[in-house]
Amino acid sequence: MEKIWYWKVGFIVALVLVAAYFAVGSLPEEYQPVFVSTKSHVNLGLDLQGGVRLVYEIDVGKAYARRTEGYAMSAKQWVVREAGVAEDGVRTERLGNRRFALHFNEPFAKAQELATYYEQVLNFDGCDEDQKTCRFTLRSDVLENERKISSEGVLKVIRERVDQHGLTEPNIAAQGMDVVVEVPQRSIDDVNRVKEIISKTASLEFRIVANEPYVDPGVIAFIQKDPRFQGKISLYTRGGGQHLEAQDTESQSGREILQQFIEAYLVAPEVRGDPAKASTWSRVYVGTIEGPSLDRNQPGASPNRWRTFLLEPEVMVTGDRVVNAAVRYDPDAIKDQIYTILDFDSLGGEQFGEATEKNVGRLMAIVLDGIVRSAPQIIEPIKGGSCRITLGAGSPQELQKEAEDLVVVLKAGALPAPLKQPPAAESKIGPTLGQDSVRRGLWAIGVGLLLVVIFMVMYYKLAGLFADFALILNMVFMLAALSAFGATLTLPGMTGFVLTMGMAVDANVIINERIREELRAGKSPRAAVDAGYARAFWTIFDAQVTTFIAGVVLYQFGTGPIRGFAVTLMIGIITSMFTAIFVTRQFFDYITHKKRPSTLSV
Repeated sequence: MEKIWYWKVGFIVALVLVAAYFAVGSLPEEYQPVFVSTKSHVNLGLDLQGGVRLVYEIDVGKAYARRTEGYAMSAKQWVVREAGVAEDGVRTERLGNRRFALHFNEPFAKAQELATYYEQVLNFDGCDEDQKTCRFTLRSDVLENERKISSEGVLKVIRERVDQHGLTEPNIAAQGMDVVVEVPQRSIDDVNRVKEIISKTASLEFRIVANEPYVDPGVIAFIQKDPRFQGKISLYTRGGGQHLEAQDTESQSGREILQQFIEAYLVAPEVRGDPAKASTWSRVYVGTIEGPSLDRNQPGASPNRWRTFLLEPEVMVTGDRVVNAAVRYDPDAIKDQIYTILDFDSLGGEQFGEATEKNVGRLMAIVLDGIVRSAPQIIEPIKGGSCRITLGAGSPQELQKEAEDLVVVLKAGALPAPLKQPPAAESKIGPTLGQDSVRRGLWAIGVGLLLVVIFMVMYYKLAGLFADFALILNMVFMLAALSAFGATLTLPGMTGFVLTMGMAVDANVIINERIREELRAGKSPRAAVDAGYARAFWTIFDAQVTTFIAGVVLYQFGTGPIRGFAVTLMIGIITSMFTAIFVTRQFFDYITHKKRPSTLSV
């Protein structure tokens, strides 16, 4: 026997041991050895074991508000560009979710021209007598289109987020302005993580931090007279300007305290009666100053510190221009070791480069879902088309998880409209298939496989026994691969499982028939095996490749159970090629080289 044969057998044995470790993890916990990690296992899908049903209400009002702000900014740009009004000579004010006003320093004479330009999307409500304030309302057909786009877009984005790798197999559907998400329940932590991923709007903006003062004696007086904020909010001075600061408490985070203050201050009479102050404070955001380098549960950890930022109205670049996102780790960094790197498309890279070139020396805020994640100073223009986002405070495990979730939501895209929190309804659901149907399906699979095993032994004798061993090994490899990925197995996935079993046996049938033909032609057993495998390989390879391409197409364009079927099918094709061609060949090589028989039992 050649030494290479022993190396091949050793390689197979090593793979079998690794596969067995992962496959055993899918057994019930009471039957698992103590050295096996239960984190790697195959999960049953909704149709087999049930799960959790979450109902989210789409906050279409905020979608309308976002659209209104977009048209308001567009109208301002028209005024500056076409009417020759100075940039600081006009400002916008949103009036509810569907209306906005343009306030001018001087009487505006081209209001009718502006109204005509936007007549397809805006209704002109007229101007004040002094022609310094003009109001517009979004048309009803624009609002209806926004509602439809929001519903369809939210559905698509949530599906991409929850089923990033085709392994979770959720059921996601729209019911009016509600989104129903049904996911298999692996654990409470898993369900909570699904909630976090779903609820993130993933609205990413890059905006310049304004230098104008906004914390005046009136703000300080409002804090001092409101018991909700007394002793919780203090002044924070940086760069010659004053801002507000709050720390986490046992019952409330500093971010929540500052956000609650901003909301309360915006509806205060002294602010509502002052459009300029209301416009300024509508641009105040909350971000982190610093936080613990240790887990919050560890002794010595300090509370997070949060502060306010006043941002310029213009958004320099948005997350729509992000084409790729990835988690990176910098072991040499003293802090911010875990971060997310973003790559922009050509237009986004150009916009980002121009923004940094015009604002050298100023702070650029990176705003994710309304929170300032970081506000680094622009030292020099950044022309590379990439950006780095650090995630603030927390333990390395928390930051790693947060960075991975951020990459998921950025790749799937931002929600066209936010979801109201918490879910409108949450309930457990039973298997969509009855227990009797599941039991009959499993029986059918078991009986079918048993008949195949018996047929192969009866028809191909010893060669059939080799094929049966390869078939069992293929099942172990497939189960191990699904366990390693933490895949969710549903009935369509089981169908893909069984289909690959048949394909694996079919490969051995082709090999055995080719060997038979060579033996009938008078060749020796050793020559017949060599020729049989050589002739059968390309036939098997072509068939498997075409099926694999079909699986790729199903994965690319399918959703939920279809993608799960495709993943199972593609994994099965790879493992069946290995077991049917490589593993069985070692048995034949042993027989023909070691035993040197005059004929073969085929």
